[in-house]
Amino acid sequence: MQCGPFLLDGGKPVAYLDDTRAARRTFALTTTDRQAAIGYCNAVTLARLARVLAALSQLNVARALNLDGGSSSAFWCRAAEKTVSVPEIKMVRDFVAIVPR
Repeated sequence: MQCGPFLLDGGKPVAYLDDTRAARRTFALTTTDRQAAIGYCNAVTLARLARVLAALSQLNVARALNLDGGSSSAFWCRAAEKTVSVPEIKMVRDFVAIVPR
C-alpha cells in the first residue's frame, strides 16, 4: 500500500508539504491518548489537510499519515446503524479495515 508523507508530527503540520495539487485524500491518525482513526477528505492539498487536522483541537491529533490518494481513494464506514460511503473512481486493490476485537 502506498502511503506518505506524514502530515502531522507532535500535533503540528510537517513542513514543506505540497500546497498546490488538490486531490482526494485518505489518512490515518493517532491522538495524544493513543486512539487511532482513518479518515477521508475530498479535493484538498496535503498542506491544507495537515492544517485541518491540526485545527481539530478536540481530537488532540498527535500524528497523521497520508495514505494513498487520488482517484483510487475510497471510504466506507458503518457505525451505530449509519453507513457512510464514498466510492472510488478507479479500481481499488488495497483495503485497510478497523474492526472490534
